[in-house]
Amino acid sequence: MNVMNDLSADALRMRITQHLTYTLGKDKTHASLYDWRMAVS
Repeated sequence: MNVMNDLSADALRMRITQHLTYTLGKDKTHASLYDWRMAVS
């Protein structure tokens, strides 16, 4: 399954969390609202 082409809610949630963790360097429990907004954008 190619996650980049999968538009399910679970796939989107996983990609946002990956971006938050690996690109922005934040973990889910300590991320601020700003961090989450940056992960989504």
